[in-house]
Amino acid sequence: MRLPESTTDAITMNESDMTAGIAMIDLDDFKIYNDTFGHDAGDLALTTVVGIVKANVRRTDMLIRMGGDEFLLVMPDITDQIFADKLKQIQEKIHDTKVPGYSQLRLSVSIGGVLSAPGSTVENAIHKADQFMYQAKTCKNMVVTEHDEEVQDNAEGGETSKTYKYRILIVDDSEMNRAILSEILSEEYDIVEADSGESCIDKLRQYEREISLVLLDIVMPGMDGFGVLNYMNRHHYLEDIPVIMMSGADAPEAVKRAYALGAVDFVSKPCDAQIVYQRVTNTMKLYAKQRRLTSLITAQINEKEKNSEMLIHILSHIVEFRNGESGSHVLHIHKLTEMLLERLAQKTEKYHLDGDTRAMIALASSLHDIGKIGVDEKILNKPGKLTKEEIAELPEKVRSIIVADLPEDMRG
Repeated sequence: MRLPESTTDAITMNESDMTAGIAMIDLDDFKIYNDTFGHDAGDLALTTVVGIVKANVRRTDMLIRMGGDEFLLVMPDITDQIFADKLKQIQEKIHDTKVPGYSQLRLSVSIGGVLSAPGSTVENAIHKADQFMYQAKTCKNMVVTEHDEEVQDNAEGGETSKTYKYRILIVDDSEMNRAILSEILSEEYDIVEADSGESCIDKLRQYEREISLVLLDIVMPGMDGFGVLNYMNRHHYLEDIPVIMMSGADAPEAVKRAYALGAVDFVSKPCDAQIVYQRVTNTMKLYAKQRRLTSLITAQINEKEKNSEMLIHILSHIVEFRNGESGSHVLHIHKLTEMLLERLAQKTEKYHLDGDTRAMIALASSLHDIGKIGVDEKILNKPGKLTKEEIAELPEKVRSIIVADLPEDMRG
């Protein structure tokens, strides 16, 4: 990652003798917030995150927006343990906070942090923190730092990687069943247990997206497995956490109901150790690929949006160069169109204005003055009416539009 000079200039730490914590912070699913709830919700989510970060760091620390949903946090003169604890505190505070007016939004951030050693460059530290951040994004709502003893050098590629254990929540009212499943999976995965549907929900609230998969028994006293699935559906947990149902009663109706409610697989009890392990592993691999694909697509969409914004700014400067009043006008029209489309999408579903459609229309609105680029400056900036000779000099398409609105005696 190459930094703008303004960013490196803003970081005034003495690289020769000062140790500083460098962290990259990325707001998870920011593109989805914008597309689903509108740009006002996205802006408010960013503002909320910034407020939480600033409230949990020192006055001497610096928070710099790198663009989009990424932020750079610089914490001079700090120890590795305090730095790691502070990043974890920020991650947890953000996850526990609701966006005002958008209670359905579930905020989370992925954070990568490194301690910049004396003599190292700021850009190298940021590049390394950026790598850690992308590792954190594979699971979301996670902090990855050098302090974590599970972070180790990859001997083959020379890059730093994190070999953490994915966390599985086992939900079964039978202590023996939980012990058997834990024995099967604990070598490969970090295990959390719940002995009832109510306890399962408590664990989900506690760990949220740190849970990678749920093994869920159907028949339990109180809230059964179907009740838990309903809860996970209503609160959107199933969007990120796959559920494998377990039951001694493998009646077709129970299996159908489990799949209808969002379960990804069904295992009959008593469980075969090899089958359980393989199904869990296959599901985890599938969801890991899905997360990587989502991250890749999100990065591509962000790049596309950056290119569109660049096009708009270039166009505005070109038009402004030709006609001093039009440059800011192009930007204002684009912003106004975005706001109107967003409000229209909130009012009605009649026009099917999803995020991509709104972005395309807003971009098209920026092109409404593009015809001015091909018009001679003397004609473009003339304060009075155009003569027949001047009209004749206009590009054909522009001339045909103007001539159609002229009186007969003015047409050439």
